[in-house]
Amino acid sequence: MPHPSKNKIRICHVLSKLDIGGMENGVINLCNNLNSEKFEPMICCVKDRGLMAARLSDKVKIYNLRYKEGKAPLRPVALASFFKKIKPDIVHTHGWGSCSFDGIIGARLASVPVVLNGEHGYIFSEKHQIYLQKLLAKMCDQTLSVSNSLKIRIQKEFNLDPEKISVIQNGVEINNIRSRSEAQAFKNRVLNELKLDPSEKYFIIGSVGSLKSAKNQMLLLRAIQRIKSDTNILVLLIGDGPDRTKLEKFIAEANLNKSVFLMGQQQNVQEFYPLFDVLVSTSISNHEGMSNVILEAMANSIPVIATNSVGSAELIRDRFNGFLITSNNIEALQHRLQFFMVQPEILKNMGRAAHCFVKENFSLGKMIAEYQSLYLNSFNRNSVWHFSYCV
Repeated sequence: MPHPSKNKIRICHVLSKLDIGGMENGVINLCNNLNSEKFEPMICCVKDRGLMAARLSDKVKIYNLRYKEGKAPLRPVALASFFKKIKPDIVHTHGWGSCSFDGIIGARLASVPVVLNGEHGYIFSEKHQIYLQKLLAKMCDQTLSVSNSLKIRIQKEFNLDPEKISVIQNGVEINNIRSRSEAQAFKNRVLNELKLDPSEKYFIIGSVGSLKSAKNQMLLLRAIQRIKSDTNILVLLIGDGPDRTKLEKFIAEANLNKSVFLMGQQQNVQEFYPLFDVLVSTSISNHEGMSNVILEAMANSIPVIATNSVGSAELIRDRFNGFLITSNNIEALQHRLQFFMVQPEILKNMGRAAHCFVKENFSLGKMIAEYQSLYLNSFNRNSVWHFSYCV
């Protein structure tokens, strides 16, 4: 039965911290929009709250355990003790890199009725890591995947029964689109801050994501280097990370300072989408599950040029609502950008097609409904695990 005090199913999401990222954004959207009459969502941040915690609604309780970075063998025991206190009906973890090891083991030690683990794209590939991820997957009632392509990869890597893997694709808010006047005012402000003339006509290319090798922003910069003679090109890289210094050095050496701007971490990413003529996603093929950034851009009627990473082919219909290119294909990226620059009507048509495609297939409401059904069905089936561990 649900928690007797409120007759609601108590769901505790476990993450390292609510940093700015697609996975974290999805968890926040899910928790904020669950049916409050049936569910009581909570978030356990193992290491820190993170910048995106401010986006949580008041109905979502957040716990910050403040564990330091690095290995901590007793962390699962501490999580077990924490779960014993808050008594969740379901623990929902979110991938190896976000403390799923601690959450899954802790939940089983605490005899939590249902344990779910969501995989969002990145699977660690060292032999011992694969072994541990397999073990953890077999300890869960269900493994969740954000795309059909990722499900196939999980099944292959972890040798799981496909019935134990559920696909719930990401969804985004469709109606939360800024008006044209609001978007223009924000665009003028950004251009003024960059010391650019707002009255000039720019072809604005957007890139949103952590500045790290898996996101491969260098591919975009090398393509821009080839076409920099088109002086109306403006590239906005939104995000931060370990590759920032390398990217800054390349921008300076390639004399792209007047075309490419590193905007840093932005909590208001949604405001930037209407600025873009096109979004470019250059992720390496096996490092994406289903990109929230691509979905959000498409919801804003922005066509996308993306590398054919896991999940992207489920969003982009090549030459219909965007372009797919092979990973590291600089010539293809260059030619697709130049095509959009000289074909504004096709660009607009692809943008409209992108919006309609996301509205019909990847709405936030659809995603929420599927998670709610999963939670209800999983809890009603209950778990066959019955650890009795005293903490």
